[in-house]
Amino acid sequence: MGQRMIIRHNRLFASVRLFMGQFAQCYKNCFLLAIRHKITTIAFPAISTGVYRFPLERATEIAVRETKRFLESQPAIRKVVFVCFNRATFDGYRKILAKGPQDKVL
Repeated sequence: MGQRMIIRHNRLFASVRLFMGQFAQCYKNCFLLAIRHKITTIAFPAISTGVYRFPLERATEIAVRETKRFLESQPAIRKVVFVCFNRATFDGYRKILAKGPQDKVL
């Protein structure tokens, strides 16, 4: 029984890691499309945190991290807006954004 639980846990962990990588890639792809189409302002909702119930803090960390990484290398994007559908989402983004500089990130 113990080995089955470990195997299930390892599969779940691998699935979560894969999803988080795909989640980060989602932001990268959106930025690349914006650059390709000469878009200088982009907005993101709190992706997957509603009905899909992806943890807000983790989703916010990924969104802000990928945004900051992209903005460091691509000055063509002038403004990024994180659309928050409720107060909890707004507070989650505010907490993560407070950890570092936010020049072009709103």
